[in-house]
Amino acid sequence: MDVNAELFPARANERMTVAMASTLNLDGSPDDGQYNADPGPSLMDSFDYVMHGRIFSLEYVGQNNQQVEVQVSFGGLLLKVRGEQAQLSALEADIKVFILLRAGGSDSNGHSAMEM
Repeated sequence: MDVNAELFPARANERMTVAMASTLNLDGSPDDGQYNADPGPSLMDSFDYVMHGRIFSLEYVGQNNQQVEVQVSFGGLLLKVRGEQAQLSALEADIKVFILLRAGGSDSNGHSAMEM
């Protein structure tokens, strides 16, 4: 995963929490697609670094196509995720996604996460 190292300095082998979401609204409702300088409470409040991007490639891979490989562009910063089809089934090519990062490997409740 590419990140802006000036904004989110991450080191090799450092633990972090990574979440992927289709909206930043806490209630899960879709956003209106417009920039809002004061969005109120959102998922961003719990993370250190957030990027908005678009899925440009989604491919079923592995034995019997049981895994999904997803590639996302965040304005030129790239992410490649490979995981079980059941965990990534909500993803489709050409949809908008947010990636949220937090230093450390767990949230305030001690839960590790790769959320969808």
